Amino acid sequence: MAASAILAGLKLDNEVVYRILRRDIMQESTVYRSIQKEAQNEEKRSIALNLLREGVSIEIIARGTGLWIEEIQQLQQQLNESAQS
Repeated sequence: MAASAILAGLKLDNEVVYRILRRDIMQESTVYRSIQKEAQNEEKRSIALNLLREGVSIEIIARGTGLWIEEIQQLQQQLNESAQS
């Protein structure tokens, strides 16, 4: 555990990390899965923002990305506020 904590704080090349830790074990980690899910959600939000900029309806964006309508509405509000600034 201590070694994992130390490695987590270092910026190492992927190849080095894969040599030290087995990839299949890392993918079972709850921390790994949490980071992966966060990255996927960030990508969905980015796609939603691009679609909002293109004028696509919130309902279509929700169906296409799997995001909640309320979350897309918040993104739209952020876009509107940044446009006014």
